[in-house]
This record gives sequence, C-alpha cells and structure tokens, in this order.
Amino acid sequence: MGSEAAAVVPTSLVQESFAELEKQRELITCCTLLWKELSDHFSTLERGIEIKSEALRSKRESLDASTRRTIDSLRRRELSIDGAVDLALAKLNERRTAAVQALAASSAEANELDLAGKLRSFCTKMDFGGFFDLVVAKRKEVELLRSQLPAALGDCIDPAKFVIDAISEVFPVDKRPVKSPNDLGWACVLILESLVPVLADPELGSARPLVTRSIRERAREMATGWKEGLEQHGGIESVKPPDAHTFLQHVVTFGVIEKDDKNLYRRLVVSFAWRRQMPKLAISLGLEDSMEDIIEELISTGHQLDAINFAYEAGLQDKFPPIPLLKSFLEDSKKATSTSEDRNNYGQTANTTCRKEQSVIRAAMKCIQEHKLEAEFPLDSLQKRLENLEKAKVEKKKPSGAGPANKRTRANNGGPMPPAKAGRLTNNACVSSFPAAPAYVRSPSAHTTYPAAALYPYDRPSGHGIYGSRSPPALREPYGYPTEEAAPVALGASYPSPPMTYPAYGAYHNGLGGYNNGLAPGYQQAYYRESDCRVTSRCYKYSLLISSHPRAPFAILCSFAVLCDRFISDPTRKMASHIVGYPRMGPKRELKFALESFWDKKSSADDLQKVATDLRHSIWKQMAGAGIKYIPSNTFSYYDQVLDTTAMLGAVPERYNFTGGEIGFDTYFSMARGNASVPAMEMTKWFDTNYHFIVPELGPTTKFSYSSHKPVSEYKEAKSLGIETVPVLIGPVTYLLLSKPAKGVEKSFSPLTLLGDILPIYKEVITELKAAGASWIQFDEPTLVKDLESHQLEAFTKAYTELESSLSGLNVLVETYFADVPAEAYKTITALKSISGFGFDLVRGTKTLDLVKSVGFPAGKYLFAGIVDGRNIWANDLATSLSTLQALETIVGKDKLVVSTSCSLMHTAVDLINETKLDSEIKSWLAFAAQKVVEVNALAKALADQKDEAFFLANAAAQASRKSSPRVTNEEVQKAAAALKGSDHRRATNVSARLDAQQKKLNLPILPTTTIGSFPQTMDLRRVRREYKANKISEEAYVKAIKEEINKVVKIQEELDIDVLVHGEPERNDMVEYFGEQLSGFAFTVNGWVQSYGSRCVKPPIIFGDVSRPKAMTVFWSKMAQSMTARPMKGMLTGPVTILNWSFVRNDQPRFETCYQIALAIKKEVEDLEAAGIQVIQIDEAALREGLPLRKSEQAFYLDWAVHSFRITNCGVQDTTQIHTHMCYSNFNDIIHSIIDMDADVITIENSRSDEKLLSVFREGVKYGAGIGPGVYDIHSPRIPSTEEIADRINKMLAVLETNILWVNPDCGLKTRKYAEVKPALTNMVSAAKILRTQLASAK
Repeated sequence: MGSEAAAVVPTSLVQESFAELEKQRELITCCTLLWKELSDHFSTLERGIEIKSEALRSKRESLDASTRRTIDSLRRRELSIDGAVDLALAKLNERRTAAVQALAASSAEANELDLAGKLRSFCTKMDFGGFFDLVVAKRKEVELLRSQLPAALGDCIDPAKFVIDAISEVFPVDKRPVKSPNDLGWACVLILESLVPVLADPELGSARPLVTRSIRERAREMATGWKEGLEQHGGIESVKPPDAHTFLQHVVTFGVIEKDDKNLYRRLVVSFAWRRQMPKLAISLGLEDSMEDIIEELISTGHQLDAINFAYEAGLQDKFPPIPLLKSFLEDSKKATSTSEDRNNYGQTANTTCRKEQSVIRAAMKCIQEHKLEAEFPLDSLQKRLENLEKAKVEKKKPSGAGPANKRTRANNGGPMPPAKAGRLTNNACVSSFPAAPAYVRSPSAHTTYPAAALYPYDRPSGHGIYGSRSPPALREPYGYPTEEAAPVALGASYPSPPMTYPAYGAYHNGLGGYNNGLAPGYQQAYYRESDCRVTSRCYKYSLLISSHPRAPFAILCSFAVLCDRFISDPTRKMASHIVGYPRMGPKRELKFALESFWDKKSSADDLQKVATDLRHSIWKQMAGAGIKYIPSNTFSYYDQVLDTTAMLGAVPERYNFTGGEIGFDTYFSMARGNASVPAMEMTKWFDTNYHFIVPELGPTTKFSYSSHKPVSEYKEAKSLGIETVPVLIGPVTYLLLSKPAKGVEKSFSPLTLLGDILPIYKEVITELKAAGASWIQFDEPTLVKDLESHQLEAFTKAYTELESSLSGLNVLVETYFADVPAEAYKTITALKSISGFGFDLVRGTKTLDLVKSVGFPAGKYLFAGIVDGRNIWANDLATSLSTLQALETIVGKDKLVVSTSCSLMHTAVDLINETKLDSEIKSWLAFAAQKVVEVNALAKALADQKDEAFFLANAAAQASRKSSPRVTNEEVQKAAAALKGSDHRRATNVSARLDAQQKKLNLPILPTTTIGSFPQTMDLRRVRREYKANKISEEAYVKAIKEEINKVVKIQEELDIDVLVHGEPERNDMVEYFGEQLSGFAFTVNGWVQSYGSRCVKPPIIFGDVSRPKAMTVFWSKMAQSMTARPMKGMLTGPVTILNWSFVRNDQPRFETCYQIALAIKKEVEDLEAAGIQVIQIDEAALREGLPLRKSEQAFYLDWAVHSFRITNCGVQDTTQIHTHMCYSNFNDIIHSIIDMDADVITIENSRSDEKLLSVFREGVKYGAGIGPGVYDIHSPRIPSTEEIADRINKMLAVLETNILWVNPDCGLKTRKYAEVKPALTNMVSAAKILRTQLASAK
C-alpha cells in the first residue's frame, strides 16, 4: 500500500505538465503555420518568377523567329531588286536605241505607219501628247487599241512617267483650255490597264510594279488630289463613273493603294459594280476579304447580274449560285417594268416598257453566255420572249388607220385624260394618282452610255415593295422557270425587304395564291379583299369622275390621291394586333456584315448607323403595311437589348473607364467584346433560348446616370416616318434580377436592392417619351414566369407603384414570355393600377390561359394574347388559335383583346420568301417572322368579323397536309425509340475505374491540354466546300483539299505540343447543320439566320420528321486525321440534346421522343468511331443547360430525359474509350448533379468569361470524380491572354479540383477566330500548363 501511495503523482503536477505540453504544442503549431506561410510565400514568388521567365523566353523566341522571317524576306526582295535593275537597264538601252532611230525617221515615213506603228513611234519619242490624242481619236477601234497598247508602251524609255504625263491633262482634273463634250475617262482607263503588264516585276509579277520613287510619289499626289476633289464636289454621289474607274485603276497600276482608303475603294466598287473591269479591280485593290460582303450588298440592292460577275471573279459562285440570282433578276425587272407603266397614259409608255424588258433579257442572256450557264439555264425561253417583244414592237409601229384622238374624244371614250398644262412635267409624262413605282434595274452588260453614279448602298433610302405601288403588279407571261425558286428583292431598297407576304399553305394548284400558282406572292394577300376592295372601287370611281373634267387642276388630282391613300390605310381601321419584337439582323444579315466591317475598321461609324437606320425603317414600314396596330420600337440593338439597358442606366463597370455623358460605340463594344486591355462582360443564355445576353455587373457603389437616349430617339425616328410605335424597355425588376454582383463585390449582394437607384432614370425616360408623344410603353418583364420569392414579387409592386405618377396619361403594357405566369405572379401584376395591359405567352404558357379563366381578368384592362409562336417556324393553326381567342374574348371583352406573338420574333428566321431552295411541301408548313406578322393580323381581322376565308382555308389545307404526309413518320425509328424505356443506359464500370484504364492506354501528362474541336475556317476553306457542294470540283479534289487542311491543323497542334488533338472540322459548316444534313428527317434553309449573340448568327435546321442515320457521318475524316499523328485524336460529334435545342423542332410530338431518335443515330456513329480505332470521342452537349425549363416543377423531367439521351449515345463503348463532352455559356451551378449524372469521362466547360463562377460549385463541396476542363480563356473575344493570366486561372482551379482530373483547354471552339489570334493564345495556354506541371513535380 505504501509503495503504491508513493507512486501516485499529484494531480496538480499532472495538470501543470499538460498545460506546459499544450503550450509547447501551440508553439509548434504556430511555428508550423508560420513556416508554411513563409514557404507558400516563397513558392508563390518562385512560381511568379518562373512564369515571367517562361513568358519572356517565349516572347524572345517569337521575336527571334519574326526577325528571321523579316531578314529572309528582305534578302529575297534584295535579290529580286538586283535582277529587276539588270533587266530594266537592258530594256532602257533597247528603248534608247529605238528612240534615236525613231527621231531620225522622217515625218512622211511616220504618216505611212499603221496604228501599231504610230503608237510605237509616239512611245519611243516619249511624245505623250500625240499619243493621247491618237488614242482618243481611235475610240471606235478600242479592241485594236487594247491589243496594241502594251507592246507600244513597252518601247518607252520610262513607261510609268510617259503614262502619267499622258493622262495628267485630264486626271485628276481636266486642265484642257478647250474641253471636248466627250468624257475621256475611258481613254485613261485603257492606257492605265495597258501599262500594268509593262510595269510588272519579272520576279514578283504585277503585285510589285517597277516604278521609281519619284513617279510613285507623283502618282500618289494625283490620287490624293482626286480624293480631295471628290469631297469638294459632293462625294461619291456626284462622281462620274469613268472618273471613279480611272482613279481606281490609277492606284492599282502605280501601286499606291492606301490601307486607310479601303472603305473608299469598296464604296466606289459597289457604286460602279456594273462596269466590266470592277470585279478584277476589287481583287487588285485588296478587297478579297470583303468580296462576300460586296456580293451580298449587290444582291440586296437588286444588282444580281453584277453579283454574279463578282462571284465568278472571287471564286464564290457556289456560295452565290448564279441561277437563282438570274431568276431573281428577271423576276424583279419584270415587276419593275410592269409596275412602272403610267396608268393614265399607258400607250405613251408601252414602247419604253418594251425596250426595258428587251434590255433586261439581253443582259441576262449575255451573262449566261459569258459564264457558260446554258446547260443550267437554257436560252430558248428568253430568246422566244425577246422575239415576241420585237414583234409587238413592230406591230405598234404599223399605222392604225385612224388619226389620233383629241383630248375630249379620248376622255369621252373612257381613255385616260391627259393632265392640264399646269399638271404636266418637264418630261411630258402624265401624273399618276398612285405612288411612284420602283425604279428600273439596270443591267451591267447592256450599257451603251455611262449612267449617273449610284448611291453607296448603305446610303440608299429605305424602301419596301409594298409601298412602291398599292396596285398589284400586272400578271404577265412568266419566263420559263419556276418562280418559287426566285428570291425577289425590293428594288431600290437599301437591303432586301420583300413585301409582307404569306404563302398559301399546301403545294396545291388551288387558286389560293400559293407558291405553285406560277408567281411567288409579291404583295400581302389580304390587302385587296372584302372592304378594302370596296374602298378601292369607290375611290377609283371618284378618280374617274374628277379626271374626266377637262380642266381638272393638277393640285386637285394630287390631293385626291393623298386622300384615297389615307382612306385606304386609315390607322383607325387597323385591328388590335401587336408584335412583341422583330429580328434585327436583316433578311440577309446586313447588320452582321456592317458590324464586322466596323469592328475591322473597314467602315465608319456613320456607315454602320446608315445600315441600322435602313433596317429599322424597313421593319417599321413592313409592320405598318401589314396592318399591325401596336408596332414596337427600341427592339433594335447593335449587340444586345440588356446591354442597351445597361447603357441607358450608365451602369458601366469601372474597368472601362467611362467618365459620363452619352455612351459611345467604343465603350459599348468594349463591354460587349472586350478590348486589348480589359476583358468583356459575362455573356450567358437568355432564359431557355439560344440567344445570349450581356450580364450587368452591379454593386452597392454602382453609380447610375441617364447615359443613352436610344429609346426616345428611336421612337422619334419612327414617328418622323408617320408610324406610331410602342417603345419597349427591359423592365426594372427583370433587369436587376438578371444582374450579378460585380467583381470584388460580396456574392451575397442582391442587385435588387438597387431598385430605388434605377427608377429615377426610368422616370426620366418615361417623361421624355411622353413629351415626344408616346401613348403606349411596353415593359418586358419575362422574369415573372420564373419561380420568384415573395420579396422579388414585392419588388414589382414597389417599382410600378413608384412609377405610377410618371406613367400617368400613358397606356402601359407589361409583357411576359417563354412560360406560363405562376398564380402568385399573375395576381401581383394584375393588381397593379398603373398597368393598362398584360402580355402572356399562350404557346409555352398554356396554364396562364387556365388562370385567366379561373381567377378572372381585371375589368377595363387589355390582354395581349401571345397566340402566334415567336420561337418556332411552324405555321399557326389559325382555326385553333381563333377558337382560343374567341373564348378569351368572352372573358376580357371584345375591345380589350389584342392578338400578339408569344415573344419577340427575333428567335425565328426573318422571311420565308427568301427560301428559294426549300422543298415546296415543307415550305407550305412554315411561317418565318414576316409571315407571322401576317398571321397575327389575319387573326385580329377574324376577331373583328373580317375573316379572310381563303387564307384560313389554305392554312387548314397545309395543317392537314403535314399531318398526313408519309415523309414525317418512320415506323421503324419509332419502335426503336419506344424500346429505350426499359434501361437507364449507364456504362457498366464506374468513372474512376474507367479513367485508370484510359490513362494506361493514353499515357497523358498531368494537366493534359486539348482544344474544343474547331479551328479557324478560312475563306479558301469555305470556298472549297461551296465548290464541292455545287459540283464544281470533283470528290477527289475536295478530299485532297480537306486532307491538306486537316494535316495543317494537326501539324500546328503538334508544334504547339498539345496532348489530345482535334482535326479542326474543316469539312463542317456548322456543328448542328453538318449532322442534320446527313440524318433523315431534317430540312435546311438558305437564309434562315437567327441571332445568337452580337453579330453571330446561326441557321437552325428544321426537324420535320422521324430521325435516323442512313450511313456513317464522321468516321472517314476522323480515321484520316488519326493516321497523321501518334497522339490521341478526338472524334468530334454533336450530342442529341444540342442538335434538338439548336434546331427548329417539330411540334407534333413531345420533344423527348425526337431527342431519343437523335440519340440512337449518334449512338451508331460512336460505335463506328470506336471500331475505326478512335480512342477519344467528344459528344458536345453545349446546349443542354439552355433547354432547362424556367419553372422548377418541370426541370426534373427535362433533365432526366436529356441526360438519359446523352448516356444512350455512349453506353456501349469499352472502358478504354474515353468519352468527352463540352458545354458553354450558361449557368451550370444549378445542374451540376445532372452533369455528373451524364457519366462522361471528361467534360470541358465554359468558365473564363463567367468570371470563373463554375469554380464556386466545387468550393461549396461538390465532389467531381471525372476529368474536367474549365475553360482557361474566352475565345469569343479577340483578346489574347498572357501566359501569366492563364497560369493564374489554372492555379485557381487547382485550389478546388484534384490535379489528376484537371484538363487545360479554351472555353469553346476556335472556328470564329483568326489564326493570328489562335496560335499565340494556344502557345500561352500550353506554356502555362508546362510551367505548372514543373511546379507540381517539384512540390512532390
């Protein structure tokens, strides 16, 4: 006992010991942490030094390579100069000898010389005055001159000086004391053209003319003098064609082309495109990159024959097929000549009309013969028409046997009465009581004299066929071709703005005005029906009564014409119809080309604004002409409507250094696209569409100011045209709910707290609109269709209650779209006193209809019923829609129901009339934006008891045709899709085990590098595809060209040391269209473009029937690419959900059924790729997130079938085959678990532009076991990121992701970028990955 007691340690001692140990432990922990901090600090410093050293090394190597290339180029040029000097000296000696001999010859001998001898004589003597006079005197022998001049000029001692002296009397200004009446520009052009081969460098050709420095400077001064004269005399509009031609040939001949003058060259080329030499001159002037744009402009302005000539010169005849252009030219010209006849004096203009038509036909025939198109467009029908016109002309010349009737006789016999003297014009033409007809379109090859200069296309006044004449065109015998293949263009318009037409449904000869009735519809079919016809008839009777009076004053006739026009188009007669918004790119993407030209500094801000103005005017006029009552304004945008609102509020992020005032293009486009020093703002999907908007960046310190008056200025602009519009604004609550916390602001910050800060600016805008005369304002509040919390709904009440006093006196429309409005939101907005009308999407929001019926609708308010689908291209079922509207009418009242579109029509293609190649049966089932406008008005008229029975019958026939068509259904496909329901189609092995098996086979380094798929698509590459598609080159030549491109892309990637390669997709036009073209059940448009973001447009395929894969689609190219390298080559496919979401999908079966059909087709392709030896297969699902329904209650079902569809595609591959997928530009955080459920081996995903928002998911604890490659740089901006910037992004990823699963790649494909941007960006990306690999290896 004693010993045990002695062994007991006192408790206090134990406690003290533990306390001491705890202190020691804390001290050791503190030291450890301090050491770790110091170690991390020094490691960071070391990494920074290494990164900077690597960057400096890369820059040094790049500079060294550039220096070597420059030295080599200079050496080659030096050698060529030596050779050129020797040749020049030899020629000089020859010419000196010849000159001496010529001077020794007598004048008598000179007189006996032929033309060639005389020319050589003047040249050897350097007698430029006599030379020029001789050329002018021999104008009738121009072809002989053209053949003799080069040889003669070659005898000059100094040809360049000789020619400059020869033309200097008349160019750049005419200095002759006595000026001849004839223009001598043709002589200058001929001489300058003949000088080109004489000055050609023997080594480098005509690309480098042999001109001395003094002569070159003199030539440059002459060109500058001409440009100054151009500005002084009123610009391009006042210049004569020969003068412009001389100037262009002058700068080409003497090699004085100025980069800053490219826009001037282009304007001159387009203005005088009809001149024979212009296509070649355009190439010589360095406009190769602009040829597509030039051709588009020529087509859009009605100069189709010119466009054909340019297309052949540039090798673009496959992109711009000549046959449809010829047909369009003939159709337009026929309309122009038929509608330009003077209805009050037909006989006087008949011969003129006949001559015009003959000229048109001859021009077309010459074009066909020049380009050897007789096999595709036989001349027989044109020749026959020409002969008939000639006979008619002869018949009219024969005497009639009776003398000319006097004025009184002609009037009494019912003929048109000539105007009184006061009403006669200088050209003796009679005055018509109808608006002027479109101008006659000239033919480029039928000119015998030089016409006045044409306006630059961007400067042309806007016009539209429907305003050219209110009378339908006279129907004439058509030329021998099917007119449905033609694409009529409004003559004289600034871009093709065909009349608001609607094709009759069904491919039937039913007399209802359809596309098979011999003429494509040219005017709105409802325009001259029922009461309109009665009004027109009454006006016509009164016009005959007035015009029959022999002394009817001209002023009375004009006034009466105006009154008739007002009576017919009286706005009070417009039915209650409304359009939410309209496509802004233009029928032929005019805004896209204007934007990109401006961004490339090829055109000015004024040029861009001209295009924008013309587009807006045409759109407003189209809707007004179609009878729409509520026409929207401020729906146009240079980039994005949300960005426009950011500009209006002055909410510019600090990094753009905005100092206040009105926001200009520099700041606006920097926010949208970034610039050399700062990145762009985040871009994400607009709700569940394929459109992208620029996300506002806000914080508690954001300063707001009224910085863009665009809504008010566009309202005034429309009003100046006599068109009343409804200004459209993004609603204040939706704007804030779409915003995000700015960089550096706490993520918990709610932009909705700024509501009180932005409402004062909205009040300013409203006040200005009221002062300008607006009677309606539309607030787009689409966030109302989402699942909102109570405080968010309260924000709507707060906002519109605060705006109530400002809105007093105005009608206010709150517009919602894309889904049904939840019950609470419906109750909230319908209770707002300041709101006059509510717009609901009744296509995707059928439950809203139930709410209106069950809950009721506030008395005295307007219901804007979105019954016409704004997001798809199928013709509306008019009978069903009318029934729905009639049911609503009983609830809201007859005068309070407005027919509208379900959303803005910007999500559909522009105009079906431009689809010249679409299958006629499928075409009868469709309606693009222009046709949907007519559908809206037809329904509105039907509600007003003015139903167009023929129109409705044709629509019903088309609906029946589609339902019964055998091409829609494939029973075998439907059975295969139905059998999928028995399995979840998961791969048997988990992803971790698969990755191990794949790594053993692929042997990739840590942080493996790859790209997303596509590489830049050059002009040459696109040309090759066009030529092959048009059968202009053989399959062998096409395969060879594509193989060379793939080989180039493979070598570039190997030189950059990328780990997993792609073949660059040179054979593909679009990631969805390429596959759709090889799958059954798809149809394609020519001009069905839809804006995706900024200037980027897509052309969605049309899924009209069951989908299947007839044969392999990508195996040939992928196998070829893999044979070129030992590195892994990705097989590139587009996934079923993306193909579905980026197409116009059939609406006669559930979307998931169509998606399963596509998945089965892609599954077969995956298995074929694997069998061909492709070890890495990427199945892009870029659009999976955008298809997510807006209502949470519907999202689980969508994600289930969408993810299931992806798994179907690859469920049968081996564990060693690595399956990648890719997603871009969406908010993925809320679907990350579904992404994991896709069970892909590797996912590459957008990250950099969204400010690395994706990484927050992993910081919050989500575990991701598969490979993942968050994008390290934004490819949608031209900005090139540095190595340090990319390395910093990778380090942030490593902080939340395991090293063994992280991949390094760009955000998206490189198709839209240039090699000058791609190569340095990828070089920096690979360098950053290598630096971090080294650091990670050292750390281990």
